[in-house]
Amino acid sequence: MSPTASLSKVETLPVELKLQILLYCDFASGNLHNLCTVVKGFYKVFLTYHKTIQKALDVTDEMVQLLDRFRCTENGMGYLGLEIFANIHHWMARFDYLHEGLELAGYTGDQWWENEPSGWLRFVTAQKIHQTRKTFTKTDGIVGSVEEGHFIERIRAFVKYLYKVEYEFGYWSRVLARTKTNEELEEESVVFRRRIQKSLLQFLIHTTHMHNGFLTGSGSKREAEREREKRECRDYTNEDFYEPCSVADYTYIAGLPTSDLAILISTAAPIIDVLYGHSHATKFGDELGEIAVSFGFDLSYSGDGEDYYDDDESCIEIRNAFVRATSTGPWVARRIL
Repeated sequence: MSPTASLSKVETLPVELKLQILLYCDFASGNLHNLCTVVKGFYKVFLTYHKTIQKALDVTDEMVQLLDRFRCTENGMGYLGLEIFANIHHWMARFDYLHEGLELAGYTGDQWWENEPSGWLRFVTAQKIHQTRKTFTKTDGIVGSVEEGHFIERIRAFVKYLYKVEYEFGYWSRVLARTKTNEELEEESVVFRRRIQKSLLQFLIHTTHMHNGFLTGSGSKREAEREREKRECRDYTNEDFYEPCSVADYTYIAGLPTSDLAILISTAAPIIDVLYGHSHATKFGDELGEIAVSFGFDLSYSGDGEDYYDDDESCIEIRNAFVRATSTGPWVARRIL
């Protein structure tokens, strides 16, 4: 039987069977999109049921929202936004042991990050991701190409790494531990981990909503456009961490429920304090801290373990505010710098 005849037979498969076949594929290896490229009927099924398929492959809404911010569309970041994002997620390579267990699609932990001779790591560099995103499709909400699938896996690995940092250097008050058995807590830990990972993704999405400080303060549109063109020609990769100067846009987090915002602030604190302590994100952390104070979620006090909650009334109030908002309690950075 010729290849053409074989493809014709595959095309005649019922939609339900095509969907089941797609559910056995994955984004990491690229076999899902390769199949859709070869057999157009599978591509039509993917377009129709992409939400079901993405959910089955453990691609969350927040992962796709973050992917959408990297598309070359009106909803995506401009080049300066990419530079700012890259400089925020920039850390000293001193927690190598946390990379263990992050081997995905044939990559070791270090290979997921952009290494620099100075001993620093980045989630992305603006120049590379700008070239990569030119291969992305322009339809929001869909992991529509092999390259997008690989970027989703890169996001997944980075969030796992951030969660390990949280677990190592953060502190979560298990307020239900007094009344729950170990078995019940173990079952809840999976839900808890997914909730924290969701919050980390929301934190990453928020850091894509940053604007160049000079452009926002320019006196005229023409002046801002000239400055934008000049700055886009520069490579800020090896510049000071505060370049390009940025101003946060709180449009995204302003739309989050109070409980989500509380957990975002709580999970961002250890990341900014411990992982990004020497980077561009320090100033960003100060801005996020102002929001925390306005909502009664001030995490400026850092303790170690249970000492955080001993007899300090202000700390108890902070904890109670988080408990009311999230039913859990805050993560607290253990300062090691």
